[in-house]
Amino acid sequence: MTNTHPYTRSSISQAEISTIPTFSGDGNVLPLFVDACTDLVTTYADRTNPNNPINAYLVKIIKSRLGGADLVTTYADRTNPNNPINAYLVKIIKSRLGGEAQALIGSRKLKTWTDIKQLLQTTYLDQRSEDCLLNDLMSKQPKKGENPYTFGQRIKDILNLLLTKMQMDTGEELIPNKNTLYKNAALQTYKRGLMRHGKKN
Repeated sequence: MTNTHPYTRSSISQAEISTIPTFSGDGNVLPLFVDACTDLVTTYADRTNPNNPINAYLVKIIKSRLGGADLVTTYADRTNPNNPINAYLVKIIKSRLGGEAQALIGSRKLKTWTDIKQLLQTTYLDQRSEDCLLNDLMSKQPKKGENPYTFGQRIKDILNLLLTKMQMDTGEELIPNKNTLYKNAALQTYKRGLMRHGKKN
């Protein structure tokens, strides 16, 4: 059977590769890394022919950046797992890794973006559930002597963790509603905390 996959290694420009952020273990950067790699794989991977060299090339790119979900989404071939482009996507992602994250992935024989993504999420993301993070957010109160700005930053930090967790675990159709819900909860927590703090003073 003739391979009709339209992409080869030359289809992926250095400009596209350079848009993948380098991931070194910062949980706040992980969602960006995952999105970039997913797009790359989705676009270029050959899913009908797993042996297509472009698959291996994609893997190489991803590994080199350890950041590149967009690569996967854009180039991966899901109809043919053996398409070389899939392996190539993984290489790209690995190439974007740095520091501790690079050592973590480099010490394991991971062949797919899914495996890399799962290990990164398990290692670097807060493992609490959405409900636990939401409860933590809503229970925040100003500490003794804490100014409004610092209190707001603490709320923002937990909100960012919650939004990251939600984006990883929630279907796309529910993300907008949850995003609004959680941001409103953060705002109400901040206002309530300032009111109580004002009464104590």
